Amino acid sequence: SLAPDVWLVNCWEVNDWLQNGFLRVAQGSSNPPDYQGLGIIKVWNHSWVGTFNNINTDQDALRRVDWVVETDQNSPTFCVGVNNGNQTQALLSYAWNVISVGRRDGAHAWSDVPDPYEGAGRMNPVITGTLYTTSEATPTVSATAAMLIQTARDMNEDLGEASETIKAVLLAAAS
Repeated sequence: SLAPDVWLVNCWEVNDWLQNGFLRVAQGSSNPPDYQGLGIIKVWNHSWVGTFNNINTDQDALRRVDWVVETDQNSPTFCVGVNNGNQTQALLSYAWNVISVGRRDGAHAWSDVPDPYEGAGRMNPVITGTLYTTSEATPTVSATAAMLIQTARDMNEDLGEASETIKAVLLAAAS
């Protein structure tokens, strides 16, 4: 692994994660739970793409992801895949606070975030990985984020663990 000190991995089935297991999409004012019992989750890898096929439900999911990043004191980094084909999917690549990942060869969905999604006009994906499917490239970017967090911890750099810092370093290093 790029980050050999990672020893705890939490896994969810995607529909469970989106609904009752964590994000609680379309459950009104019910916020995602405090996940202290699961360990400090610094990097979330989402190699899947999808949509609820309902703009309001998709927007709710995207807002909840952004809320987790903004309100979690541990400032987790979300690395999310885009579709391998040309069909874009809202989840989760349209969120503000994620690193959306495409394929090495460019054969992935690409476009600006469309109306009526918040932040329409932003580029998507924001980075491509070194492998040939988004399901392979996204975990590579996630592992790189974990390595950067581990390096920040080794240097006692608290700000180096922030999702904004990790995203900035990854994008600044991209060619």
